Amino acid sequence: MLAACVYAVTATASNHLFYPLPHQEAGSLITAKTIVKNTYGGLWFVDVRGSLVFYDGRQLKPAVDKSGQPLTGVTDAVMIGSSLWLIKDKHAYFYSPANTALYKLNISQVDMEYVVEANGSAVFANRRGLYRIAHRSQKPEFIAFPHPIKLSGLYSNSDSVFVAPSRGVYEYRADNSVSELLLAEQQITDIFQDEQQQLWLGTLNGLYLSRQGVRVELGRSQRQSVSAIAQTDLGLWVGSKNGLYLIDQNTKSVSHYASSLHDMYSLEGNRVQALQQDDTGGLWIATNNGVNYLPPTTALMKRLRYGLDEGLLPATQINDLVQTSDGRTLLATDNGLFELSVFLNIVKHQPALGQINQMVPRGRELWLATERGIEIYARQTDTWRQLEVPDLFKQGKVVSLMVDNFGSVWVGMSSRLYRYWPDSDEWISFGSHWLRDPRGDELVTTVFADSESQIWVGTDYGLYQFEAGRLYLVEDTTKEGGVLDIYEDRIGQLWVVNNHGLQYSQTLAPLALQNISISGVRANPYCVVGGNSGLWVTSSKGLSYLSFTGRLQRHFKPPEGIITSEFYSQACMQGINGKLLFGSRQGVLEVDPTQVLAIKEPNLQLTLSEVKVDNDLRQLAGAVDDQLVIPYGVSISFEFSTVPYYGPPELSYRLIKDDKVPAEWQQVDGGTLLIDTLPPGQFTLEAKVDRLGRNGSEISRYSFAVERPWYLSMGLMTLGVVVATLVILLMVVWRSRAFKDQNLQLKQAVFRKTAKIELQKKQLNASNMQLQRILSTRQNTMAQLSHELRTPLSLALGLLSSLRQHGTGADKDKLEAAEKNLVHSLHVADQILSRDALALVEPEKQCEQWVSPIIQSSFMSWQVEAEAKQIALCLEDETQDLSVSMAPYHLEIMLGNLLSNALKYTSTNGCITVAVRELKGQLVISVSDTGKGMSEETKSHLFESYYQEEPELSPEAGFGLGLSTVKQLVELYGGDISVISYQGVGSEFILRFPVYKCSANPVDVKTY
Repeated sequence: MLAACVYAVTATASNHLFYPLPHQEAGSLITAKTIVKNTYGGLWFVDVRGSLVFYDGRQLKPAVDKSGQPLTGVTDAVMIGSSLWLIKDKHAYFYSPANTALYKLNISQVDMEYVVEANGSAVFANRRGLYRIAHRSQKPEFIAFPHPIKLSGLYSNSDSVFVAPSRGVYEYRADNSVSELLLAEQQITDIFQDEQQQLWLGTLNGLYLSRQGVRVELGRSQRQSVSAIAQTDLGLWVGSKNGLYLIDQNTKSVSHYASSLHDMYSLEGNRVQALQQDDTGGLWIATNNGVNYLPPTTALMKRLRYGLDEGLLPATQINDLVQTSDGRTLLATDNGLFELSVFLNIVKHQPALGQINQMVPRGRELWLATERGIEIYARQTDTWRQLEVPDLFKQGKVVSLMVDNFGSVWVGMSSRLYRYWPDSDEWISFGSHWLRDPRGDELVTTVFADSESQIWVGTDYGLYQFEAGRLYLVEDTTKEGGVLDIYEDRIGQLWVVNNHGLQYSQTLAPLALQNISISGVRANPYCVVGGNSGLWVTSSKGLSYLSFTGRLQRHFKPPEGIITSEFYSQACMQGINGKLLFGSRQGVLEVDPTQVLAIKEPNLQLTLSEVKVDNDLRQLAGAVDDQLVIPYGVSISFEFSTVPYYGPPELSYRLIKDDKVPAEWQQVDGGTLLIDTLPPGQFTLEAKVDRLGRNGSEISRYSFAVERPWYLSMGLMTLGVVVATLVILLMVVWRSRAFKDQNLQLKQAVFRKTAKIELQKKQLNASNMQLQRILSTRQNTMAQLSHELRTPLSLALGLLSSLRQHGTGADKDKLEAAEKNLVHSLHVADQILSRDALALVEPEKQCEQWVSPIIQSSFMSWQVEAEAKQIALCLEDETQDLSVSMAPYHLEIMLGNLLSNALKYTSTNGCITVAVRELKGQLVISVSDTGKGMSEETKSHLFESYYQEEPELSPEAGFGLGLSTVKQLVELYGGDISVISYQGVGSEFILRFPVYKCSANPVDVKTY
């Protein structure tokens, strides 16, 4: 008759979080029946479909053979050192992840069924006996059964191998002695030896303790099938087809955990198939619907979860937390007010209040900001009353409340802030003029009074300071996305929680805010609560513990008892018992900071998931047998991860060549490191994980070599040196001969070049003599021409002077104009005689020239020709007392050429107008006609020397020098010339010169 051990059983939703594999979160599923710890980090799963899969903490990678084909037909596996021993297709196999080699072991012709590890050797079993083997090349040691056995399982501990037939179990000790049949009436499903060296036996009918078979009751059912047993610091874990049991051997209690469709952090399935403890104290659970991980820290975080079932919190959002002097906790939720005991049990619920945004204690009363207004609750009398407020106050929703040191209540709303004195029933409104958001309204999110009675007001735009009856904006907060919460720590520092980051000031006056990094640049903080030697901050990345100087000390995130996006509100507080309370997405979270910080933080285990060479898998699961040698010119990639998975690792690495250690570590994003072509030599890759606020991993080292290319082998290199030497010698000899030939050719070329230069020199001298004769002849001709012109012009000038003295009226004016033209012609002839034809455009000695007389004289000179052609010649002169600086006659030349050109192209009864005026310090001369105008092509060549229109278009054309001369003279004196012309309409030439002198008196306009 077997004895019985009775434990108290409780079914609970639990504080434990069973995290799903990251791979399963995307919808994929692995159903493992065996979990094997990998020697170098990670896990091996034997799937129910016969697949062998490696889990590196981030991805599931199928084991493949040399040809790249996944292994199938696997039913059992055990890892010893860096190799796996398998039952595959009912045969024994040896698999090396170091080189993906798979070897079939010819142990027996009888089908193999199970394999375990015992004292460093693999033990295979079939119905005939046990086969102990330490190396694949050795012949196994055979231990025969007394008679063929139909096996139901094979198990081992540190000293023995347990063989389970259809009923009971035999123990084979290290000396190959065999015990009597234990538990002869039970079918054994698992055997486990705990830390106290007690033997636990799982059967189809329940759990038994020790070889004597003491029955342990796990539940009300008399038949409770046990599938797996494991142990962690929390106790003994027993898997069954109805969920998972935790046995606390100290309190003699049993907790039961089951799958829930409404809780993604419950077990994936109720049928537990395998359990495996990891090196950090966590537990891996394989169920019929997937694999879960239970971290060791999750038990230290107590929860009251949302839900409608008994013992759960019937709400969906917690807005504020307040604790009373007797240790009870009040929750402001979207479903009224809750009162909790110190054990987080619901004591009272008042749903009639509806949604409560915030609550603050004032004396023995509790003030609440609800959707209906402000409610006041007296806990001693358990009575409620609603605060009467002004009509203007009723238009908005109360968002924040605060009671200052003077007993007044501050009320925050949208774009409104009020101060209420309860004793005098007085309301003070601060209006909205103090708001500084250029986009309009601001929401008053929080009001805070520090230890020096200074009032701080936070809005969704920034932080305001109340001083001397006015509110002033703190400029350092306007770029942080708005204030969410304000907190003062136990040493008098002010902490400001913003939408985009966390700030703190070591002093209250003056305020000097500094930005604090929580757990990454993209972490959004929500709430700050104090501790004994630091502060706790909730954020979008988890729960962080900071020192009073803002330095990150610890950070908790999934999978460490925190769920993804756990925190969202400013509901946080530290209770009178020192424990922390937070409003989270799953309900109320209670954390004992002393216990959580006391947990020794383990170093992360960096797992080398795979090594690929040019995208071909060479090594898997970090296993190393022989050094990997890769060809020169290929690329090599390393994929790293951590188990359990804490997110993409912040990987640092350095590559050591021939024992030369580089000084600095390199950073790489994610867990994949790709290295392109490396030079030949021996390499060691060192890698580690650095995580903010956590211990990094130990340095992982991986050695490999790069072969020399065929063209860098010693024989080829020696042959290459010899060939190169011979080639150099041949080139030296060839270059020596070529150099002699080049010298001879160079001498001959120099001789021919010298003779050619002498010939060109003689030809140049002859050309110079010919040019000198031509120049002398030209100068004589020009001198004779000038002399011949000057004599008749001088005689004509004398006659005109005599006629002018006797002339009268209009004849006298015409003679005077003719006389001036002759004087001008004599001047030109003198210039030709003295300086050649270029004198017309070369500047003589400049002097002041009065514009009006010159213009009128030139106008009169051309009047006769215009009358002869029956063309109206008009002058508009506005230049009285205005002068320019230029050489004599140059102004007459320019105007004459323009009038001459206009007369050529203006038909009978046409009109030519000369307009002269001063405009903005410039002399402006305009000559316009009513001629036939010019084409665009003519205008583009108008001022080019010797340019003429086609004879049929211009029968009176000259040499094409007139307008070219005008342009040269205009530019000579710093002016410009422009033309406006339309075919069939006419043309207008405009000259501009700088004015030398200008009278300030009004100018009479003279018109002719």
